[in-house]
Amino acid sequence: MIGPRETLHELEKAPPGQRFQRLYRRRQQGPHGKLLSLVFNVGGPLIIAAGFASYAIPMIPSEPVILLGIAVLAQGTLRGAKIMDGAEVRLRRWLAPVLKLWRGWPKWLRMALAVVWMFTAAGLSYWGYRVITD
Repeated sequence: MIGPRETLHELEKAPPGQRFQRLYRRRQQGPHGKLLSLVFNVGGPLIIAAGFASYAIPMIPSEPVILLGIAVLAQGTLRGAKIMDGAEVRLRRWLAPVLKLWRGWPKWLRMALAVVWMFTAAGLSYWGYRVITD
């Protein structure tokens, strides 16, 4: 079994459009392939649910948790791995102009926008919490 650090390294070195499929096949060839599939298929939705549940809690960034849950779920089935690989290719194509612009901005501006985004998301989450509980 490989750990999170090795998994990230393997995902980084694989070409776009094949990352999750390669990881899935490698895990299936291991001695605990079926058990890992079960763990990923149960753990992924639980992580996604935790991400949605944390939207109501201010100052907790829920988006990375939800994306992590989707990534975990995609490792449980070959079809999920193919969907994630296809989504990566499409997102890279769609977001290429935005990423090019983002990389051209100074680091201080990118950091400032990240902070503004976190406070905006936290504020909207808190507002949603207040609307639901009142």
